[in-house]
Amino acid sequence: MDPLYRNRSYDFEFTVHDWFPEDHYTTRIPSTTVQNGRWRDDGVDNPFYREQIAQHTDATTPFSAWKRTVTVQGSGSAEALYTRSGTDDDGNSITRVASERMNGVFPFYPYYPDADSRCDEEAYWDLMGKLHKLLYNRQNTAQAGVFLGEIREVVHLIRHPAESLYRLIMGSQFQRATAFRKNKILQASWNSYRKVDRRKALSDFWLEMQYGWKPLINDIEDGLKAYNELSSKVIYESFVVTASSEQQGPVTTTPYQHSRIAWLEDSWTNYRTSYRAYGETYKNYGGAKAKLGISWGNFLPTVWELIPYSFLVDYFSNIGDVLNGVTLDYGVLRRVSATVKRQARTTVVFHGFSNPGFPDVTSVSGGHPPVTLESKSITRSPGLNLSVPRVRLELPGVGSLKWANLGALITSRYTRGIRR
Repeated sequence: MDPLYRNRSYDFEFTVHDWFPEDHYTTRIPSTTVQNGRWRDDGVDNPFYREQIAQHTDATTPFSAWKRTVTVQGSGSAEALYTRSGTDDDGNSITRVASERMNGVFPFYPYYPDADSRCDEEAYWDLMGKLHKLLYNRQNTAQAGVFLGEIREVVHLIRHPAESLYRLIMGSQFQRATAFRKNKILQASWNSYRKVDRRKALSDFWLEMQYGWKPLINDIEDGLKAYNELSSKVIYESFVVTASSEQQGPVTTTPYQHSRIAWLEDSWTNYRTSYRAYGETYKNYGGAKAKLGISWGNFLPTVWELIPYSFLVDYFSNIGDVLNGVTLDYGVLRRVSATVKRQARTTVVFHGFSNPGFPDVTSVSGGHPPVTLESKSITRSPGLNLSVPRVRLELPGVGSLKWANLGALITSRYTRGIRR
């Protein structure tokens, strides 16, 4: 359908109480006109979508829409007081206070923001990283190469569970008894050493759980899943992957003035782009090697996983996901479509009410609630252009478990316990 537009006009009352000569009046002054609008294109109907879904083919049809709205949260008011000198009826010199008042919606720039290309780009590459990671995991149900490369550590882990806590307890009992039996003066220094030793033991145990037992349990579950898939000819699995990005534009300050009242308006725009990719994967190829992750295509990701401390690099970058994307076999992807939502919101804040330079003005005061201008759009399209993820650097979130792992690793690596 054709776009629908509607003009929205705002104004304010300007009231003057003046003297010499006496003059009192109120007038209504137009301030701003904004054009709201909306548009929608439903695309093409697809009466056969149920049959297409049953056949695991893409039934998505194009769709797009946009909307522009302005929100004024209320009226503002401002007042300027100034002095007027004259004579009364008896001819005496007098001074009176005059005023100018504004009440209503003050002028603002009626600008509807557009989408931000940086926001679109960040959201897209974030989606590519997540989508390639999901497809790689769907392609390789188990990581047998990594498991075999770590088999020595796995055997040691099973034979010596909670080794750091065991050494702490056994060493504490033996060394405390020996120290006190030889010299009781060692008690103070012993207690201080034990605090350090306990921190190291707890850090080692935490790392053992995070990088030993949890991956081992996941490998066992993946291995059982891969074993069950060996007897299946075709396996269809649906997926939904989301990604988003937010940006804030610079703050722009614009001066305004009406008669004896001046003020400033700060405006900035917040951008948000969100992707939602949905589709289906399937497996009917490759046999046991593909499901167990044993192939030449898995060589680079397997070597990367086996490099010591490669997980630290993955904490602050996506190199592991990039390697997975490079070696990905897109044959695992049955269909994929995407919906993109874009939002741009400009906020206008009124402040700094002041005298624009009139010598007779004694004070100016005022206030005005914020005004927002918002643009929204949504686009749905069949298919999605897939690109290998780019290398990105990023910090883990504030509440991320990665910081706890890093703290435990530093404590374990650089804290020296008591020798035994």
